Amino acid sequence: MTSFFALIIVITILVFVHELGHFLIAKATGCRVDEFAVGFKPTIVQKKWGQTNYVLGAIPIGGYVKIWGENGSEEVENDKNNPTAFYNRPRMYQALVLFGGVLFNFILAWLLFSFLLMRGTEVSQVQFPDAQLQDARVMAVSVLPDYPAAQAGIEMTDVIASLQVQGQEFIGNSDELTEFIKDNSSEPITINYIDAETDQVQSVTVGTQSYNDSQIVGLVLDDIGTVQLPFFEAVMSGAVMTWDFSITIIYAFADLISGLFTGSADTSGLAGPVGIAGIAGESFTAGVNDFVWFLAVLSLNLAIFNLLPIPALDGGRLVFVAVESVIRRPVNPKWFMYVNITGFAFLIGLMLVVTVFDISKLL
Repeated sequence: MTSFFALIIVITILVFVHELGHFLIAKATGCRVDEFAVGFKPTIVQKKWGQTNYVLGAIPIGGYVKIWGENGSEEVENDKNNPTAFYNRPRMYQALVLFGGVLFNFILAWLLFSFLLMRGTEVSQVQFPDAQLQDARVMAVSVLPDYPAAQAGIEMTDVIASLQVQGQEFIGNSDELTEFIKDNSSEPITINYIDAETDQVQSVTVGTQSYNDSQIVGLVLDDIGTVQLPFFEAVMSGAVMTWDFSITIIYAFADLISGLFTGSADTSGLAGPVGIAGIAGESFTAGVNDFVWFLAVLSLNLAIFNLLPIPALDGGRLVFVAVESVIRRPVNPKWFMYVNITGFAFLIGLMLVVTVFDISKLL
């Protein structure tokens, strides 16, 4: 029940912000907006202000904006030359309206990251090299497969408490521990760590292995701790975090798509509605910071996914605007409709496939 409730909150916030972006920019660029809805019908309450009908639906799984003429001239057959119709607005305005939802999802992530940094949240020293972290601990942020540490069972997010060589224990920050491993690469090294899953202290003894003319155990370490920043510094750092996460997500999408063509795609990280509900529920019960962090990262994923050039997504619609800018005339509305239906069917199929992955993981 908690997962379902958390999923509803997540979908409502993300879709509302996304559609609000389309709505505000459509209004600002002179488009006629017939309806702005949060949730789907049956209608709980509605109110018309100006030309726009504002609707609150009883089914809280999304929302929409109806922009007059967005689906081509056939939608406004009796008034094709009206300048407030979407397809009659300058191509630049059309592109801005279509990009508006994505833009607002980026802004939401930025605001959420900034809020977390003002409230106080866990970050890595690499992200904030000049910050004084509170309650800092050394964490394995990457574990190289097929190297001694991985073979011994150490996993990402495990906390490295200390190292031992010939009975001598060494405690330090991530740089000092890394240097200690390098200086003692010829000796068996005992790693004392806290298992992230069990929260139990474990000890393993490993050797080193050659990597680019160095001897390593296969751990990338970083100091993780809490940072709390004043308003302006938090806002600036929030923008940097938004950019960094966006680049990471873009690379992940690129790897996934290229892997689908080569047959090497790693689908273990994919999550559909069932998987997202589970993660949302876990983050919701974990506390405000975890839930806000999840919401920010999911907002970025939604923004970047929407930019993919797939018909029925904002990115696909932007491709149509680009094509119309080149050919200097609107695309045939019927062809436009068929392509969008195909894109929508593809997205539904993708969602079903990912949902099957979600359920198989649960089983």
